[in-house]
Amino acid sequence: MSRSAAGALALFLLVCGGGRAAAMEVVISRPELGVPIFGKVDVRVEVYPASAEVDRVELFLDGEFIGAATGSSPFVISIDVGEENRAHEILAVAYAASGDSVHSSLQTPPIHVDGEFKVELQQLYVTPEFEGGAQALTRADFEIYDRDVRQEIVTFERGDVPFTAVLLVDSSRSMIGGPLRTALHGARVFFDGMKALDEAKLLLFSDRILYETPFTSFSSVLSLGLSQVKAAGGTAINDYLYLGIERVQARQGRRVVVLLSDGIDVTSVLRMEQVRQAIRMNQAVLYWIVPPLGEGGGGAGHRSAWRDPEEHERQRELLAQTVLESGGRIVELESLEQTSGAFETVLQELRGQYVLGYYPPVTGRAGTWHPTEVRTRGGRLKIRSRVGYYERPQEFTSRDSRQP
Repeated sequence: MSRSAAGALALFLLVCGGGRAAAMEVVISRPELGVPIFGKVDVRVEVYPASAEVDRVELFLDGEFIGAATGSSPFVISIDVGEENRAHEILAVAYAASGDSVHSSLQTPPIHVDGEFKVELQQLYVTPEFEGGAQALTRADFEIYDRDVRQEIVTFERGDVPFTAVLLVDSSRSMIGGPLRTALHGARVFFDGMKALDEAKLLLFSDRILYETPFTSFSSVLSLGLSQVKAAGGTAINDYLYLGIERVQARQGRRVVVLLSDGIDVTSVLRMEQVRQAIRMNQAVLYWIVPPLGEGGGGAGHRSAWRDPEEHERQRELLAQTVLESGGRIVELESLEQTSGAFETVLQELRGQYVLGYYPPVTGRAGTWHPTEVRTRGGRLKIRSRVGYYERPQEFTSRDSRQP
């Protein structure tokens, strides 16, 4: 049984045949307790004991039948809950070969939205993918769609809009020695290429924080004391990626998170689904620099105490999806020696981005998901930009009648 399923999710026999207690128990082990869900979700249902003769498992979402699965435990059924920020109820019913049944239900919560934040101007950071060389684009070349409705572009900038970045470098024991020195050299290339109004923070992590700088625009501060840092420990990508997002959340303007890791998470408490929602809420752009598996990282088929190889691969795939949803980019390396070039590629892309601002349509329902799309006229260019945002509560003020 998974960690979060223990106790809280298990419901024992509800229907017994012939006046005897049946020995079957059903548990929903995914999604985890307390985690909001959006879009396509794999629901994992486990039936105990393993020797139980199960005819089928049926799944219901918010009272509606979704589908059934047969075979042996665990049963996995895919559902699509949509993008609306609200609670859901998942009900799993397992039928024994004898005709008896047991069931278990799981309530998933909505995301809590900070009521003090007011959205006035939405900004989209847009990267056109040119073929045969970059071109200069104008405001008239772009179209913005919010909830499938075209919006008026009211601000238009390019390139030199300052950014705040968090560089997260995996410094677990697999990076001991040369791999970590090579990775840090790449980070210095990024720092040295920043401009006066840019700021960055360096955070080296394993299963704990090994080194963290303040936000600064001074490259010397970001590099101070790095020679004393030694790689150690396991890898908690989800936990420290979430922390990096939290660190950059309070900063103004363009927010960027750059992760250097192979994506094999061994010790995180958080799941990638929670990181994905944090990215969506905070509207940071995520870049992932990926060294080869086995070089400065884990290997294919990796297994940990909490995740089997299939789950590790699913988490890596969800990380890749999160990067693309944010409007960022995945830079895959053939060797760690290419790290400096990868950081330089990210920096050059930030310099070449277009920043489009518009006043979004307001539904008045905080937490509503707004899918966004940026197109170029005639659709002649492929565009990378974040896929949407959550509507914040509208902040209002009242005027004191005693004032003129």
